[in-house]
Order: sequence, then structure tokens, then C-alpha cells
Amino acid sequence: MTATLITGPARSGKTAALRERYLAWLRDGVRTDQILVLTHGAGQTAPWLRGLDLPAGGPIEADDFYGFVRAELTLHWPTIQAALPAARQWLAPTFLPLTVERYLLQVLLEPHYALFGDVVKTRPDRLALQLLTRIDWVGAAAGLDPGQAVLRLAEADRPEKRMLYGQVAAMLEEHRTRCLRAGLLDYGLSLTLFTDVLLPDPGYRRHLRTRFRRLLVDDLDEALPVEQAFVAALAEAVEEAALAFDPEGGHGLLRGADPAGVLARFAGAATISLPDPAQDLPARLAQLGLARAAAGPSGADSDRPAPACSCPSDSAPHHASITAEFWGDMVNGVAGAVGDLVAGGLAPGEIAVLAPRVDNLLAAALGRALADRGVRLHPLVPTRRLLDEPAVRAILALAGLAVPAWRPPWRSPDPFTDAARLLLQLGPAEAARLGEALWKAEDTLPDPADHPVPYRRLHAWLRAGRRRRWQPDAFVRAALLEVLMPLRPDLPPAAVDACRRLLRASADFRLAAERLGPESLGPAYRPLLTEASLVPLLPPEPEGPGVLLATPQAYLSRRLASTVQVWLDVTSPAWQPSGASELANPYVLVGWPDGAPWTDADALRAAREARDLTVRALLRRCTGQVITASAALSPWVQEQEGGLWA
Repeated sequence: MTATLITGPARSGKTAALRERYLAWLRDGVRTDQILVLTHGAGQTAPWLRGLDLPAGGPIEADDFYGFVRAELTLHWPTIQAALPAARQWLAPTFLPLTVERYLLQVLLEPHYALFGDVVKTRPDRLALQLLTRIDWVGAAAGLDPGQAVLRLAEADRPEKRMLYGQVAAMLEEHRTRCLRAGLLDYGLSLTLFTDVLLPDPGYRRHLRTRFRRLLVDDLDEALPVEQAFVAALAEAVEEAALAFDPEGGHGLLRGADPAGVLARFAGAATISLPDPAQDLPARLAQLGLARAAAGPSGADSDRPAPACSCPSDSAPHHASITAEFWGDMVNGVAGAVGDLVAGGLAPGEIAVLAPRVDNLLAAALGRALADRGVRLHPLVPTRRLLDEPAVRAILALAGLAVPAWRPPWRSPDPFTDAARLLLQLGPAEAARLGEALWKAEDTLPDPADHPVPYRRLHAWLRAGRRRRWQPDAFVRAALLEVLMPLRPDLPPAAVDACRRLLRASADFRLAAERLGPESLGPAYRPLLTEASLVPLLPPEPEGPGVLLATPQAYLSRRLASTVQVWLDVTSPAWQPSGASELANPYVLVGWPDGAPWTDADALRAAREARDLTVRALLRRCTGQVITASAALSPWVQEQEGGLWA
């Protein structure tokens, strides 16, 4: 085995070096299906699948690690079944989306939620999400089963919380057990089955050795410990391996990334060090008042730096700052600065606005302010839920009318009023009167003689619908094709796409109900439609070039680069997220000494190191000016200070 570690910071050419290595192997006669390419996410996989200019076609084996795991578990499911009798009922596994996975755990958690009352302040749905993503997922990434992961957390936490951790372990184990029996695999269970069952199987290892001759891995610094173990094992089996590693990477720490583990595993590998393209990074950090970040995590305990300086130096681009008392004034100031840059000739797509939180409030406020200046905004992350789309809310209203058992406990007639206005295009007064009648009618339907003529067609469809037995996805499809589209053929494409996403989500819930039994999903309306409507609504593609709006993590994970970056709300404490909650602490699950306590000082150090890592990575992906923007008061008129400079 010959393994080569290609190291270098962002934009140093690591991926290009991997591509050259790949093409050289093809010239040496290695087939494309004999080379396994592992990347960090679908966005990095796509260029390998579609961007290579090869003289002859052939299957290209490129995927992210979880995608590879899913494909292998599906292909080798009989091996899993031979080892685990509980999996023998289903011919193939079904992989759960996070929305369904979170809800299944929430149903298990809610009867015991009172036990968490003195410790946990968050809602049951958010607690379920934390337990999954920060304990089950990260534990599986570290090669721990739920019991082992929870034990590590309990040993690092206060003794009085041990009983709660025992309850968490029991719930996670029950969640996994019933999912496996139903042939439903979530992220954590998939990693565990691959790592503990499939990978140790001698027959599977022989299959890997004969299937692949070469191995390419990009962004190994973002790899989970179990992925690193797989890469190390496969690198030993293949003829040659090339691995790209960023010494300043590891931005997925809260998901289990372990760059220190990479250096330990591949300490003996041949190394190619690429030159640093950002020699001015220390000077730029000093201009921003973040000289401490230049030294990396070891500088986290140095004296607090001075506030950001907007004076240019000879060695670094000019940085500017925008300060305001109120959050809205800060947003308007940013819009003005961005508008001036575009008016000066800079393309909108060369500008990125980065905020620690991107929600509908920020997207709407900044979008309007930029639109007034003739500039489009392109959010890269979801800022709304499907429930925020009027067409989706109309389908939920129809579901409650056609299937009374699915009717959500709405406290006002507003959802029915909005549906009447959207579907029947009634005026405000007529829609309000019909909406209130529909709300009060409950198990009956209002007489069409008492309401406008357009209601007659809808009334007939609802009456017919009450005589049918519905599956949730079948109802969504019928409502879309038989009601929404005929009554409103002018629905915008974004609204239709949102309804299609609701259809897919409701199908996922229906499958879980069929496999697990409806009683395991609580009241019918919740998992089938209302819960499905909470799926994030992906932002539509802009009609033209737009200014990017994203969180730093979303920006970095897409490997984007910009001429100008605007760092928004830099005094917000969200720039230093702790990553740890009352029960879930991913830092303890990866690389933390067994039994060592986790203290407030450890939490502060981890937050500052994560901030410094993010700041350096952002600057490496900005070729020009950085504009920092701050507000003394948050959108909720709360004082905020610190953030980047805490």
C-alpha cells in the first residue's frame, strides 16, 4: 500500500492535485470503477460525477461517506440479516429522513418529558433533535453505541444528572431497536451497522479488495472517526491511495469531525505540502482585531484584542465596519454598502453576507432593503418551513375538512380563511365568513347555498372525499391535482414545488406508520401531515445573479469564495456557539479523555477555538474586502456584546 497525504489550507489546490492523480491512474490503465472517490457532501461529489472530461465513459465510483454507507448496506443487506435476525423481515432497508427520525424519537420522549423538567428547558421536538444529532449521530460517528455514548456524557457531567442520562440511553436504544425491526435505518443506526457488522465481515472485506485498486479522499479533515478507520483499512488493501487534508479544517466538529485523529492514523504516510495562498492572513486578522486567531487554538487564552481597525495596510486588503444601535439600522447599512459595491461594478454574486443565524426575518429585511437598490438576494439555507407556504397550509386545511380525524387543533378560523382566499379567490369579507363557518362546522360542512358560488365545487369535492379512505400522501396528491391546480392554475412554481415536497414528506411518514404501526406515531394528524409540513422550505433559485446570504458553516461546507464578505451581527453571541446543551455535548464523544469532567472553562475554550477556526477559514475564502457589521441591540431589543471579540 502506498498512501500519500496531500496537505494544504483552503484554496491551495488539494482537489486539483487529486484530480490530476485520478487522471494519471486512468492513463496507467486503471478503470474508473476501480477507483473509489470519497468526498465531503453531495456538492463536492457532483464535479467528480459530471465535471470530468474523460475520453471514454464508464461508471465513476464517487460519493460522500454516508452515501457510500447507504449504498453498501443496501447491496449487502443479506450480510446484515445473517448477523441480526431482527433485520430478516425486510428485503431491503429504508433510510429515514431526519424529519421522521426526529418525530419517532419525540413520540418516545414525550411520556417521560416531565422527568427532564428541572434540567431541560427546550421543547420536546428540539430535545429529540438534540439527542439524535448530538448524541446518537456523533456517538455512532465515534464508533460508540447509544449506551456507550451516554455513559461518556454522564461521566463528564454533574453526578445529579446520572438518572436522566439513563433515561436517554434507554430511549435511544428503544428507538434503534424498533427501527431495525421495521427495516428503517437512520443515520446513527446506518453507521453502526456498517462499522460493527458489515465492515468486519471477511467476505465483505474480500469484496472490497477485489473491487477497488485505488482510493481518493478529499477533505479528510472533515472525516468522522469511523470514516477514518474505513479509509485507513481500505488504504492498506488498495495499490495506492491519495488523501487530501487541510490542517486548518475540521469545521464539522459538532458532527464528529476529528482532524487530530487523521494525523495520528496517517502519521507514517508520505506527505506533499502545498504552498499557502494566503500569506497575508495574520495581517488581515490583525486588521479585524482578531490577531489571537492567527495562532490557532493555542492562542485562545491570550489577552482580548482591540476592536476592529478599518485602516488599510500595505499587506492586506482594506477592511471596513458598520455600527448601529438598532438591528434594523445595521441591516439597512449593510444593504447600502452592498448597493454601493454593485453600483461600483462588482457583480452581486461576488458578495457574500454571512450571519451566525439566517432566518426569515433576516432574509426578508435584507432582501427588501437590497431590492430597493435593484439588487437580488440569494439565501443559501432554508429560512422558512413548508408550513409558511400558503398552498401547503391550504392542503392542511383541506385535510382537516375531508378527514376530520386529521384536523389540527387550530385556535382560530384563520387557516380556513386563508385557504378560502387562496383556492376560491374570495374577497376578505367573504373568505372570513366562509372560513369561520368551516372552522365552527367541525364534523359537518357549511351549506353551499349560504356562501359564494365558487364554494360549491369545493363542497362537492370535500363531500366525496369524506367517503374515501385516504393515505396521507394520496390525499396530498389528490388535493394538489384535483383542487389546487384546477382552481389556481396560476400558482407560482415555488408553491407547486413546496406541495411536492409535502407529498414526499407525507409519503415518508406513511411508510413509517405502515412499518411501525399507526399507534407508534401518536395522533393521526401530527405525523401524517402537520409534522410533514415542518420540513424546511428550500430557497428558490434566483432569477439572476444575487448576493449570497448564508451562515458561515453553510458557506464553508460549499467551498465558496467571494471577492467581498460581509460579516453580519458580529457582536452576537451566536458567533461563538457552545455546541453543548443540557444533556448533549458532542465534544465529549470525540477525542475527550474517558471520565474527565467537562467544565465551563472547557466550554469557553471550545467555543473560542471554533470561532477562530471559522474566522481563519472565511478569510482564506475572501480575496478582497471584509465588512463587519454590528448592532448594540438584537432584533428582540436585547443588548448584545462580545461575539467575535469576546
